[in-house]
Amino acid sequence: MTAFGYEVSWFDIFFLLVSMLAVIYYFGISTFSHWEKKGVKFMKPVPFFGNTLYLAMGSQHITDCHQEIYDYFADDAYGGWFANRSPLLMVKDPELIQQVIVKDFTHFYDRGTTVDMKLDPLNANLLNMTGHRWKSLRQKLTPAFSSGKLKLMSPQFNECVDDLCGLIDEKTQKNDLIDVQESMAKLATDVIGSCAFGLQFNSLKNPDSEFRRMGRDIMKTSWRFKLRMFLRIVSDNLPSLLGVKAFNKSKEDFFINLVNDTMKYREDNKVERNDFIQILMNLKKMDEDMQIDPKNENQVILDEKLLAANTFIFFIAGFETTATTLTFCLFELSQNQEIQDKLRKEVQATVERHGAINYESTKEMEYLDRVIAETLRKYPIAGSLIRRCTKPWQIPGSKAKLEVGDRVVFQPTPSIMTPNTTLIRKNSTRKDSLKKTSAPDHPVHIYRLEMGLAIVLEQDSLSKS
Repeated sequence: MTAFGYEVSWFDIFFLLVSMLAVIYYFGISTFSHWEKKGVKFMKPVPFFGNTLYLAMGSQHITDCHQEIYDYFADDAYGGWFANRSPLLMVKDPELIQQVIVKDFTHFYDRGTTVDMKLDPLNANLLNMTGHRWKSLRQKLTPAFSSGKLKLMSPQFNECVDDLCGLIDEKTQKNDLIDVQESMAKLATDVIGSCAFGLQFNSLKNPDSEFRRMGRDIMKTSWRFKLRMFLRIVSDNLPSLLGVKAFNKSKEDFFINLVNDTMKYREDNKVERNDFIQILMNLKKMDEDMQIDPKNENQVILDEKLLAANTFIFFIAGFETTATTLTFCLFELSQNQEIQDKLRKEVQATVERHGAINYESTKEMEYLDRVIAETLRKYPIAGSLIRRCTKPWQIPGSKAKLEVGDRVVFQPTPSIMTPNTTLIRKNSTRKDSLKKTSAPDHPVHIYRLEMGLAIVLEQDSLSKS
């Protein structure tokens, strides 16, 4: 047989195929000695897929995948596993979690995400930035979420809630069924539309609202998402190299044009509102006045695309998480009449004292706060929290050492939200957790009750660094 001008035997072909398969197989397992070399107990991986085979096949949710890994290390403070070919460390021990996200925060301030911000400009947001650029942007955006700013937005919240009450009254009078999940999603969409974009999305009044449709489409598992997941099996950077975007061009243009048009209208007509986009516009103006050197890679200059990206993440991260939490909260209240009655009495008493529901009166409702916290315990919104090691870190009480680039993951699960995990059933509502005296005895147990506390812990660490 002749190939490329050379005589080739069947043995040569067989040898070439075997060699190619051996190289491919080696590539698929080349990272699997990572935790063994460090002396860390790890979950046995599958070539190419690591411990995420069913997740990659689409037959398992990421939360269930992480729960399975968490349960594998039942009696361990931590353990190694693999997302495709990438090694990660599952941290379980509360003291160790606190060590990572608080005491040694400077070793773990990167979130461990790999994105191409030039290919996907909407990914150029606080959630995905790393290093000094993340710190610079975070310092700029932190004032946007102060209690004073939230207080100014309170009337806009109430307007959207009034629309929801109107919808409920209308449905009740007609004896129509109320889709709670869809109603909460529409409420969250309208609140974010008003508080972030300064626009009336009218999702509650208009069932065909373009913004509700856009939010629904973005949260769907598309072929694009599946393709990116498949490419990441080979390499985290492969989607970027092949130009496979996270969002299609129409969705990208929709949000970028929405933000740009809103800002242009306000600038041309001298309009100001108490909302997120106005805060970003003010920050952009400050950056322009400061004349920051664009070549300084440690600084972030707020431009139109960066403003659009951070408004976009405000929308995406806000509406689905809020809607889901409210839906589960209402479901639990419907199943626990005693808790529902007590919460209603607190709300009624608060309205009698203040005459209305506003920022100040909401802060007084401690039982409401505990009801929301218990909802988040049973139905954690964040499937996991991942951090990438930015400086070599010795695992306390162990000879193992994490190097730069190693990633750690924390998994909030309903069955491990309290110090005594053997006494709490995963699917039970803990009425004791709604009592003021039952606060967990460890800072990180509070983190597990409300994943949002991790942000507060990071803020404290950043202010000390």
